[in-house]
Amino acid sequence: MTTIVYDHKNKQIAVDSRATSGGLITSDEEVKWFYIKNELWVMCGALCDKDLIIKAFQSGDRAYELKEIPDANAIVFRDGKVFMRGVTETGEAWTQELTHNRCLGSGSSFALAALDHGKAAKEAVQYAATRDCYTGGKVHVFDIESCRFLDE
Repeated sequence: MTTIVYDHKNKQIAVDSRATSGGLITSDEEVKWFYIKNELWVMCGALCDKDLIIKAFQSGDRAYELKEIPDANAIVFRDGKVFMRGVTETGEAWTQELTHNRCLGSGSSFALAALDHGKAAKEAVQYAATRDCYTGGKVHVFDIESCRFLDE
């Protein structure tokens, strides 16, 4: 799966680059973010469901009901704010503005504990990778204040 960290204090979003299929590592160089208009989306879950989750939000933050439910969630950066987005089991899109630390994906519990112990976003993902076999590869960090990836 993935580990995504939103570090509210340091205003950063970090994500690993491991892709898996079942228990097999297929790549440690996967790009898990994309831009739609003026939004940065950082996704976890089934990357093949990218188009489904985008469709759920085709009319902005207003709910749009889907017949197929994407197995994906996202942290989204827009206009200086950070949001978490997903789709309910009944196909309704939801958006929540984040005003505190939040982690998504298979290594989220480990990453959140690392944040609780003073680690920054990148370090939190790196720690999650030591415990979660679905997290790994290079960790990419998006800095909210400069609106750019620090390692690109």
